[in-house]
Amino acid sequence: MSDRKSEAEIPTLISDPTELAEKEAANALEQFDWAIEETERWLAEGKPTLRVSMLLTLHRKALDGIDRHAGNFRPAAVTIRGSKHNPVSGDDVARYVEEMLDYVIENWDEQTAIHLSSYIMWRLNWIHPFADGNGLHVEDAILHGVVRSSWTNFARHEDDSGTNLGKQAALL
Repeated sequence: MSDRKSEAEIPTLISDPTELAEKEAANALEQFDWAIEETERWLAEGKPTLRVSMLLTLHRKALDGIDRHAGNFRPAAVTIRGSKHNPVSGDDVARYVEEMLDYVIENWDEQTAIHLSSYIMWRLNWIHPFADGNGLHVEDAILHGVVRSSWTNFARHEDDSGTNLGKQAALL
């Protein structure tokens, strides 16, 4: 018996470049709206509720109708062309994402928005949790929530001179 195995070609969901660009733009707007709603919910509750499902939702909204794996972590290894970095194995993605989110929640009140945003950006790039869509669209939405929530909390405080920092924070 020979070593035969069928390998199906993965179809492109959208092949027309114009249609793809339009879908990406529509998805980005939907993703942004969802991130704003989520951020407003965080602000109302006073603290973020970061869950793996939130990250998967952001990814699904970004790639819905574009990638058949939208909203799912990659199941296997991935390589980054032109980089010496080898992201974690597919088996370890969920664990590392959970650790990342736990770190942000545990450090929400102690660390700055810049620190938390930088950590998320670095960690997502290091984990590389998705087969596609690891770029700025997912990170931007998360960073927006962290920065907006942190700066809003910052704006509620006054500095030592009694100056309300809300106007300064609003400029960001």
